[in-house]
Amino acid sequence: MTFPKYQDLEKKYEKLKADEIVADIEKEIFVLNKTLFDFRIQRATKKTLEPHMLIQTKRRIAQLEYKKNIILKEQKHSAKSSEERKSL
Repeated sequence: MTFPKYQDLEKKYEKLKADEIVADIEKEIFVLNKTLFDFRIQRATKKTLEPHMLIQTKRRIAQLEYKKNIILKEQKHSAKSSEERKSL
Protein backbone atom coordinates (compact mmCIF):
# COMPACT_ATOMS: atom_id res chain seq x y z
CA MET A 1 0.00 0.00 0.00
CA THR A 2 1.36 3.41 -0.90
CA PHE A 3 1.25 6.66 0.99
CA PRO A 4 -1.77 8.86 0.30
CA LYS A 5 -0.82 11.71 -2.00
CA TYR A 6 -1.82 15.35 -1.72
CA GLN A 7 -2.54 15.40 -5.46
CA ASP A 8 -5.27 12.82 -4.92
CA LEU A 9 -6.79 15.14 -2.35
CA GLU A 10 -6.72 18.02 -4.83
CA LYS A 11 -8.46 15.93 -7.48
CA LYS A 12 -11.13 14.80 -5.05
CA TYR A 13 -12.17 18.33 -4.11
CA GLU A 14 -11.59 20.27 -7.32
CA LYS A 15 -15.28 20.53 -8.27
CA LEU A 16 -16.77 21.30 -4.86
CA LYS A 17 -17.40 24.67 -3.21
CA ALA A 18 -15.20 25.78 -0.32
CA ASP A 19 -17.89 25.27 2.34
CA GLU A 20 -18.61 21.75 1.10
CA ILE A 21 -14.92 20.94 1.03
CA VAL A 22 -14.36 22.12 4.60
CA ALA A 23 -17.37 20.14 5.86
CA ASP A 24 -16.23 17.00 4.04
CA ILE A 25 -12.66 17.40 5.29
CA GLU A 26 -13.85 17.79 8.88
CA LYS A 27 -15.89 14.59 8.59
CA GLU A 28 -12.95 12.71 7.13
CA ILE A 29 -10.61 14.01 9.85
CA PHE A 30 -13.07 12.85 12.51
CA VAL A 31 -13.20 9.36 11.01
CA LEU A 32 -9.40 9.19 10.71
CA ASN A 33 -8.91 10.34 14.30
CA LYS A 34 -11.28 7.60 15.42
CA THR A 35 -9.32 5.09 13.34
CA LEU A 36 -6.08 6.35 14.86
CA PHE A 37 -7.54 5.91 18.33
CA ASP A 38 -8.55 2.34 17.44
CA PHE A 39 -5.01 1.65 16.24
CA ARG A 40 -3.62 2.90 19.55
CA ILE A 41 -6.02 0.66 21.47
CA GLN A 42 -4.94 -2.31 19.37
CA ARG A 43 -1.30 -1.55 20.04
CA ALA A 44 -1.93 -1.22 23.79
CA THR A 45 -3.79 -4.53 23.95
CA LYS A 46 -1.05 -6.28 21.95
CA LYS A 47 -3.33 -7.17 19.06
CA THR A 48 -1.95 -7.52 15.57
CA LEU A 49 -1.37 -4.14 14.04
CA GLU A 50 0.11 -3.00 10.78
CA PRO A 51 2.48 -0.16 11.78
CA HIS A 52 2.43 1.42 8.34
CA MET A 53 -1.30 2.11 8.77
CA LEU A 54 -0.54 4.36 11.75
CA ILE A 55 1.91 6.38 9.68
CA GLN A 56 -0.43 6.62 6.70
CA THR A 57 -3.36 7.70 8.86
CA LYS A 58 -1.31 10.42 10.56
CA ARG A 59 -0.05 11.61 7.19
CA ARG A 60 -3.57 11.77 5.75
CA ILE A 61 -4.80 13.78 8.76
CA ALA A 62 -1.94 16.24 8.26
CA GLN A 63 -2.77 16.59 4.56
CA LEU A 64 -6.43 17.23 5.31
CA GLU A 65 -5.64 19.78 8.02
CA TYR A 66 -3.31 21.60 5.64
CA LYS A 67 -5.92 21.68 2.88
CA LYS A 68 -8.58 22.93 5.32
CA ASN A 69 -6.30 25.72 6.56
CA ILE A 70 -5.51 26.81 3.00
CA ILE A 71 -9.22 27.02 2.15
CA LEU A 72 -10.08 28.93 5.31
CA LYS A 73 -7.27 31.44 4.67
CA GLU A 74 -8.52 31.96 1.12
CA GLN A 75 -12.04 32.57 2.43
CA LYS A 76 -10.79 35.14 4.95
CA HIS A 77 -8.69 36.86 2.31
CA SER A 78 -11.59 37.04 -0.15
CA ALA A 79 -13.91 38.35 2.59
CA LYS A 80 -11.43 41.11 3.50
CA SER A 81 -10.93 42.14 -0.10
CA SER A 82 -14.69 42.30 -0.72
CA GLU A 83 -15.12 44.47 2.41
CA GLU A 84 -12.40 46.82 1.19
CA ARG A 85 -14.13 47.17 -2.18
CA LYS A 86 -17.40 48.01 -0.46
CA SER A 87 -15.78 50.71 1.66
CA LEU A 88 -14.33 52.44 -1.44
